[in-house]
Amino acid sequence: MPNLHRRSDMCEDSDHRCETWSAAGECDNNPIYMLANCKMACGECDVVGICSDKNEQCSGWAQFGECESNPQYMLENCKESCGECGGDTNEKFSTQLPVGPIGCEDTNASCESWAAEGECTANVEFMIENCPRSYGSC
Repeated sequence: MPNLHRRSDMCEDSDHRCETWSAAGECDNNPIYMLANCKMACGECDVVGICSDKNEQCSGWAQFGECESNPQYMLENCKESCGECGGDTNEKFSTQLPVGPIGCEDTNASCESWAAEGECTANVEFMIENCPRSYGSC
């Protein structure tokens, strides 16, 4: 069994108002800022290694094609139902290490401007893979 631990040293809120903003829905309304600066308040500090769905409706949504039509939400919150856990879909433990701030670099000099232009919402998979710092995923 993998050694599970909390990412408290890598996952924290950088502003004391994060909890208030999260309660007001800003994790969904303003994900670029919130997921970069308020990870703890937005629930991004799950136990490392566990791959599961965060909503009981995920399985049904996945069957209706939401993994493809709504990837920004589904691939973050419905990992198991969307087949993002790797290997057997019943496998609960991911073999990937968490992405941390060390080595988290954008691969293109235009990433920041693309993020400012809304590409984090319009082109999620590309931005996460090529512009993780600008996307706020690390």
